[in-house]
Order: sequence, then structure tokens, then C-alpha cells
Amino acid sequence: MNLPGKSRIPKRRWLLLAGLAAGGGLLLAYALSGDKTDGQANAGKVPPLVELVSSEVADLPHIVEAQGHVVPINEVEVRPQIDGTVSTLNFGEGQDVTAGQLLFVLDAGDAPALVRQARAKYEQTTAELAEARRNHARSQELVASKYISPSALDAAASKVEVLKAQQQAAQAEIESSQVKAGYTRIVAPISGRAGAVSVRRGALVRPSDAVSLVRIVQMDPIAVEFSVPERELAALTHALGNGEAEVTAETGNGAMQGTIVFTDNTIDPTTGTIRLKAQFDNPEHRLWPGGFVRLRVAAGLKRDAVVLPPQALLEGPEGHFVYQVDAQGKVHARPVNFAGVQDGVAVVTGLEAGESIVAEGNQSIREGMTVRTRSASGSAAP
Repeated sequence: MNLPGKSRIPKRRWLLLAGLAAGGGLLLAYALSGDKTDGQANAGKVPPLVELVSSEVADLPHIVEAQGHVVPINEVEVRPQIDGTVSTLNFGEGQDVTAGQLLFVLDAGDAPALVRQARAKYEQTTAELAEARRNHARSQELVASKYISPSALDAAASKVEVLKAQQQAAQAEIESSQVKAGYTRIVAPISGRAGAVSVRRGALVRPSDAVSLVRIVQMDPIAVEFSVPERELAALTHALGNGEAEVTAETGNGAMQGTIVFTDNTIDPTTGTIRLKAQFDNPEHRLWPGGFVRLRVAAGLKRDAVVLPPQALLEGPEGHFVYQVDAQGKVHARPVNFAGVQDGVAVVTGLEAGESIVAEGNQSIREGMTVRTRSASGSAAP
């Protein structure tokens, strides 16, 4: 029987509504259970353990590292001064030679004959000059006796002066021919190492040849050219003025000490660097012309430099930074300026001495996180 005022709901619909209510209750119970489980897990999570170091202050040598290019202090291309044929070759390619050592002998050709010709001309002129002087003396006696006119005496005196000039010219011609004859012997102008020889015995050589006979390079001492950034110039100039600047070349056979001998007078505006040159004693030929070598330039002292272990330094999108831990164990990122690694420590600015900095474990922490700490000696803080 249907009661008036009551809505009629089919039995199937009642069963569906009852099922949905039961499912919602289960979901709510599961969600509450999950939230409780996550809360318990987070509440029991142990803060990460990190190792702390204290920033320190030290006086360090101001080191500037640079790439150097080895160049000879002196080098010479040996060329002939006269046309000639190579008669003898008196040294070997790649051999060390000394200044004045005979290298080549050219075929003398007519050079000795030219010297003899110049000497004969000088002797002839000398004899004529002697005869002219005797004539001049007789003319003076005849003028005194009034046997000849004074004009004849003047002519005799002029003859003497002309022959004196010719005698001097003949002497100069002798010296010139001797110099040309000397060009047949080609000696080493400097001591050094000879390179490849471009000619052989019997070859015709001329002063106008495009290729030199041989190139000699001084090996000891030797120089290294290098450049440093403009910002290092003030410290380097001060160290040079006080005699404190030192330069070391790192070679495969150990370090070599040198001396800075040249500082350019202009900074290169395209690179912002200034060019320098250092000189090294090189008796063992450890530095070779044309090669490259790493240099360490000591330019005085960095006083009160703040130093840290290199692993404490991190780099992010905005530059270098470190993690500092406060008294409550919370982590704070501190931006710093990195000046380089020197003697096994990182030199920075932007920190004070004695600050607690994370040295180990800094890859797994972030700003504001609470951490457990221990010192570099290994003792853990609660």
C-alpha cells in the first residue's frame, strides 16, 4: 500500500546509494591512515650529517699562473756577402757552434787577385808621390834663384796634393778588397745551436738568395714570453720594484727558476693583458725554442687571505657560494668570490675568519635545512 506524502524510491536505487556511502567511508579512512603514516615517517627522519671546517686567515704568496712561449734571446740567419760557390762545409746540422767558428768557405775566385791589384796601384801612386815631392823641392830652389816662375812652383805643389789623395784612395781600395776576400770565410756570429743547412758543397750562393745558409739560435740563456691579466699588473710591478718577484717554469725534468727581464709598456686592449719576458739559464737545453711551458709567477704576498678546503666551495647559477651552519644547526648559503686554488686551499673573499663552513656532505643539503654536524677531526655534535 502506498502512503500519501511519501516519495517512492526503487529498491535497486537504495542499494546503489548504500554502496557509494560505504566506499566513501573506506576512502576517507584510507586517507586519514595515509596522512598519519606519512607524518610518523617525517617525524622520525634523521637530519643529514655534515662535516664542518672553520675558515682561516693566512699569508700566502701571490701566485699568477700563465702559459709561456719559449723564444731565443738571440738568433741569426747566416747569409753570404758575395757571390760564390761553397767550397767546404765545416760543421754539422744541429750542432752547437761557438762565436767565430768557421762554418763555410766559398771559392775565392778573383778576390786574391783584386787584393794584389789594389796593392800594386798603391805602390805605383806612392812612387809617383815621392817623385812629385822631389820635383816640388827642386822647384822651390829654382824659384828662389828666379829660374822658374812662382806659378810653376804652385803646379808642383798641386801635383803633390793630387797624388796624396790618390794614395789614400789606393789604400782604401786595398782595405775594401781585403774585406771582400774575407767574405769567402763565413764564421758563426754568435754561439748557439745550428739548424738545418740549406746548401751543400758546390752550390752557388748569392746575397740575394731568399733562403739563408743556416740559422743559429742561442740556447743558453733562453727566454719565455708570457702575458698576465691587467688586474695583476699592480701587484707584479710592486713586487718587481721590491725585488720580490720570482718566476718558475714547470718542465718535464723539474722546475727552473728565472728572472723577469721585460715588461711591456702597453696593455693589449683586445685581451686586457700585458706582455712580459723571463730569462732562464738553460745549460741542459730543457727549454726549447718554439715550445710552450707553464709558469708560476710569485708577485709578493697575499696578506690575511681567507682560505678553505677546495671541496667546501660550490658553484651555482649566480656564482660561487658555501654553506654556513649557524648555532641552531641550520644551513645558510653564503656567496663568495673565488680567487683560485693555491697550495692546496681555495682562496676566497666574502667570509670572515672562524666561520663554520660545510666541507663534506654539502651536495645533499639545501638552504634552511637542519643538519647534524661534526668537525673535521671527526667528533660529532648532537
